[in-house]
Amino acid sequence: MIRWLATTSKWLVLGVMLWLAAPAAAQSTTSIEIQYGERITFRVADADLIGGSLRVTAAEAVIADGQAEVTENGLRYVLDAANLPPAASLSAAWTVTTADGTVRDLPPETHFYITPAVDWQTTQGPRVTVWTAAGTADPVVYLTWAEESLAMLEADLRHDSETRYTLVVYGELSLFTQALRSHNTWIQDWVAAYALPEHRIALTAVGPGGDALLQRDIAHEMAHLMLHDISGGEPLPGWLDEGIALSTGENPALDERLAEALRSGETLPLDALCATSFTALPPHEASLAYAQSQSVAAYVRTLYGSDGLRAALDASARGEDCPVVLDSLGGDQWLAYARREQARTSGAATGWIVVLAISAFIAALFVWPQQPRDRRADYRAALADDDPTPYQ
Repeated sequence: MIRWLATTSKWLVLGVMLWLAAPAAAQSTTSIEIQYGERITFRVADADLIGGSLRVTAAEAVIADGQAEVTENGLRYVLDAANLPPAASLSAAWTVTTADGTVRDLPPETHFYITPAVDWQTTQGPRVTVWTAAGTADPVVYLTWAEESLAMLEADLRHDSETRYTLVVYGELSLFTQALRSHNTWIQDWVAAYALPEHRIALTAVGPGGDALLQRDIAHEMAHLMLHDISGGEPLPGWLDEGIALSTGENPALDERLAEALRSGETLPLDALCATSFTALPPHEASLAYAQSQSVAAYVRTLYGSDGLRAALDASARGEDCPVVLDSLGGDQWLAYARREQARTSGAATGWIVVLAISAFIAALFVWPQQPRDRRADYRAALADDDPTPYQ
């Protein structure tokens, strides 16, 4: 009996010691310090650590995987942030080694990398999380625009997905521009929207165009995110990616740019629209590439409906050559279509000008001597958009 009690007591004491030691093994405290656009410092505070490594991933890609520096109080790992996107969801996983040689993995942590210069607030929707500056706007409005545009385009292209997206709305255009440029992404001063499809993040800014342009920009960038999802990450030809995205809103400046090219007979060859990006083109050619892409997508929709666009997406995702896809959709007839559309809209516009002129004359007889108001000028001013290449 005495021997049994002694053995039992020994195991009880050992169990208590292990129980007391367990909290000590869990005392590693992690932290993160962001110097936006420069570096991110990850730390583990635990003086008992003699080594460790950190693995950082974003959008399922490894962006850092290496040994940490041992400090007096634990471990430190410094990540160069200049080559990161201006916004990203980072997953950081530590593997640490204690003085007794024990190796253990700390629970992975997720950090949303974004400029700390803004007091951000987040609003969650069924599919979209919106980041906005606290107190500057109603985030529910932006969330509604994003969710509705996403739902409409997914229904149109028969895409069923539960993928979540993030929308960041900067309260100032300068903050948006600075965020991109500090991460080696150079954009023109007037650009107010940018998509990070591989990260499922859209960046927009409140600009001088007001809510109408912001709503258009949000729908446009959400389209890019969704199209990336449809293609499984495969690059899409510009005519398809930009053409569908541009179809989500009105673009009078691009309409006029195409009309100008049709009048002068200086349209781009369709093969030029197979590039995955138009940003390398000179501004005048880039604006035409966007305008033609919008028109080509509209042409395909006119002939085949949304099924034609979906077929083009599926073919491109399979890696089929862009010129072959365009030929299969009757691309050689696009120019004739564009000219007919231009003639039709020009004729309609001329007819309305005549009607307006007659109406204005008759109205003037009744309201004389009041000063007549140029409502067509008001209309043109309301649609004015000096940005020839509003998207990236």
